[in-house]
Amino acid sequence: MVDTCPALQRERRRGCPPRLRPAGPGARIYVRKGQRQAAAQPQGEDPMSTEERLARLERSQRRLRYANVVLVGTVLALAVPCCTGRNHNALPAAVVSSAESIPEVIRARSFEVVGSGGWAAVRVTVDGISTRNAKGRGVVTIGASDDGNGAVWVSNADGKQVASIVAMKDDGGIVIHNAKGKLLVGIGGGERGGSIMACNAEGKPSVSILSLGGVGLISTHSAEGKEVVSIQTTKGGSGSVSVYNANRKEIVTIGDTTDGDGAISTRNANGKEVVGIASTTDGNGAISTRNAEGQELVRVGGIGAKMDGRGALSTYNATGKDVVTIGAAKGGGGAVWVSNADGKQVASIVAMKDFGAISTQNAQGNDLVSISATKEGHAAISALDAQGREAVAIRVSPRGGGMLGVRNARGSVVASVQSDKKNCGIVSVHDENGELKNAISGSR
Repeated sequence: MVDTCPALQRERRRGCPPRLRPAGPGARIYVRKGQRQAAAQPQGEDPMSTEERLARLERSQRRLRYANVVLVGTVLALAVPCCTGRNHNALPAAVVSSAESIPEVIRARSFEVVGSGGWAAVRVTVDGISTRNAKGRGVVTIGASDDGNGAVWVSNADGKQVASIVAMKDDGGIVIHNAKGKLLVGIGGGERGGSIMACNAEGKPSVSILSLGGVGLISTHSAEGKEVVSIQTTKGGSGSVSVYNANRKEIVTIGDTTDGDGAISTRNANGKEVVGIASTTDGNGAISTRNAEGQELVRVGGIGAKMDGRGALSTYNATGKDVVTIGAAKGGGGAVWVSNADGKQVASIVAMKDFGAISTQNAQGNDLVSISATKEGHAAISALDAQGREAVAIRVSPRGGGMLGVRNARGSVVASVQSDKKNCGIVSVHDENGELKNAISGSR
């Protein structure tokens, strides 16, 4: 037990019992803590002990502290949902005692939520809502853009803006930057559709995906931001791939022909096609090479109706005429066809089923010389006139000897040289109808 009166403390140190003096008007009252003791009261006042007065005062202070707690809790409970987006009606039951104690509207020009260090962690103003980290740097801002649309800006720990979501008049967009402020990713839209763009560390476009009026487009770009590859849908509804050089010249195209067949085309720096892979009009595949001016030089594939779907390789002259064709003959063997400058066939080498044949033709396509084989497998050489009629024939006879025949314009044999059964030579002469008139034999 401790005495609060200095005089009582001094008498206790001297060993004397404490003395109490009647208190007169205005006298100070000393009370020993924890002891119930009556004290003189001024005349006319309510007779109340000092302890009762102190207890009453303590009760008043407790009620005041409780009222302050309720007031502060009510303000925070109403203000925090405004900053966090929570339901305003979700107030703690301990704070709201009745429906009449909930304000309908709390109006202020700004509101701040302060952290333990005294910095404003959340600030609500007429311009929007912003949050700051412990360093006092803004990391998230929610508000309106210059044109009045909604926007969200996000920054890193150093306060550098690295992402944003912005609403436009008819669409929206998402943008991501690096710490240097260079664009890395952009997602947006427009009247013709949506778009996605990915950029390198310098903010130059690397890949873009677009929707253009119902057709799609994917593009890749060089380090300088120039388009180098494009994948898109054509107006006709088919797919197309284009490759560009550093000067934005199209050098490779993958797509379809006007007939709907597939095609691949490569071009030189001047835009001239130099190699083409496509389907021919008769449905066969073909590879074509061209000179610097785009003139076809070589074609590989099923070329023309005359090949009937068989494989072939053709070379062309400067005027585009087919001058040499190497391919498969109708019988399945190999063949070489040679043409003049006008594209007229003048020579051919063909492998038949059991033998080969060499022939030369005139400009009209008629055979002039033919080297082939007989049914018996012997050699046969024929010289023909301009109309393709045989004039001279050199054969190996069935008996194995040589034979030479000369025909007139009517096709009748008029002279012949051959070997007889005795292996002697015979020279015979015939009239215009092929009737034998005279003969000389070495056996007589």
